[in-house]
Amino acid sequence: MGASIFISYRRGVDAGFAGRLFDRLQRPFRNHGLFMDVDSIAPGQDFASILAARVAECAVLLAVIGRGWLAATNAGGQRRLDHPNDFVRIEIAAALSQSKRVIPVLIDDVTMPRADDLPEEIRPLVRLQATRLSHDHFKADCDRLIRSLKTVLKESAERGRAPANAAAGTLGLPPPPTASASHASALTLNHRPQTDAAPPKRLPARPAMPELAVFRDFETPSCPEVTVLPKGQFVMGSSDADVDAYADEKPAHAVAIRHPIAMSRYMITFEQYDHFCELAGKTRPLDEGWGRARRPVFNVSWQDACDYAAWLSAVTGHRYRLPTEAEWEYACRAGTTTRYAFGDAITGKFANVDGIVKKTTDSGRFPANRWGLYDMHGNLWEWVEDVWHDSYVGAPCDGSAWTIGGDDSKRVVRGGSYSYPVAEARSAVRCGQDRFTRDVHHGFRLVRDL
Repeated sequence: MGASIFISYRRGVDAGFAGRLFDRLQRPFRNHGLFMDVDSIAPGQDFASILAARVAECAVLLAVIGRGWLAATNAGGQRRLDHPNDFVRIEIAAALSQSKRVIPVLIDDVTMPRADDLPEEIRPLVRLQATRLSHDHFKADCDRLIRSLKTVLKESAERGRAPANAAAGTLGLPPPPTASASHASALTLNHRPQTDAAPPKRLPARPAMPELAVFRDFETPSCPEVTVLPKGQFVMGSSDADVDAYADEKPAHAVAIRHPIAMSRYMITFEQYDHFCELAGKTRPLDEGWGRARRPVFNVSWQDACDYAAWLSAVTGHRYRLPTEAEWEYACRAGTTTRYAFGDAITGKFANVDGIVKKTTDSGRFPANRWGLYDMHGNLWEWVEDVWHDSYVGAPCDGSAWTIGGDDSKRVVRGGSYSYPVAEARSAVRCGQDRFTRDVHHGFRLVRDL
């Protein structure tokens, strides 16, 4: 899955509005991919090439143009748009040169720049039909834009995905694999030169998998191992009988998980995430000197986790994503109704909590729950898809992500952490965290749709 929609904006000028637009587009285009920022480009990387490759992955580029877009200057007083290394200039020029659909998005009363005011390679921008978004009519304006984008993406899908596949090669990512491409995809995921040895075996398609079956899409440690979870119903949240329960865990409510899903047995590890960083040209997160390999990755934001899921989807040809909050609690409980998957009380024998170890531990050190999932209690808080709400009033009951309303700046994290009290690792505990946070307490696991 590539980034089908690329949002180009002037950093430090239009970031707030672009972020609001990004949040509004997330739900309707969750299955397509949405890209707004190059989080980091490693030293020595050709950022112009990487930006061009990111643009090549998209079907449409939204050029957000606010009041300071044209006249913004750098520290030396030079107009940023006049500098050949200006990100906005590179992004738009790349989209135009690749014949991408480019939609100028004018904020409030801003007018389209004159051609004479633009660098030569992006002057065609002025001939393109623009759309307008205003603060006063943001929802209605976005609804109109969403309808247009759906048409563009449908047309792009009908034309095929050759441009996105070419971009994947530039970044070191393979296209979504077909039967003839599976050999190359496996090599890219494994990222080991192989001559005499056969490439990692890509497992055949699985129309149906038995409950609690364990598999991975490629036989290589770089590909997460997942467990098939049964469909079913459970009671989500806490009742007043739990003296440790917070108000945001209430009211307890019935939720139905109507379709089986596969979830990572372990949190995504440094080994797996580092491989992604190497291929995508991203800076590896710090490990605080604790070690990498099978240790769950931390210092990753919610957006970092989404980017990793999108990359893995493109590599394997199967959709990977963050779990919804309901899916996460359903998986954590694993059919239990107690405060923890192991009973109403647990000790350091069952989870890395309470500061006993004082840092994260390798995946698999503590016992798995009934469904074979490790570290659902403790080690690291885990990002899930949902927007933060301070109670369950109005929450969906079908297992879907709750992304309407709430605090858009925060996403839900679950499971507790190595340094948090054991009560914070209860199956029902939930917290809201700024989605751009990167620290030593947050990691993630993924769901693979079946």
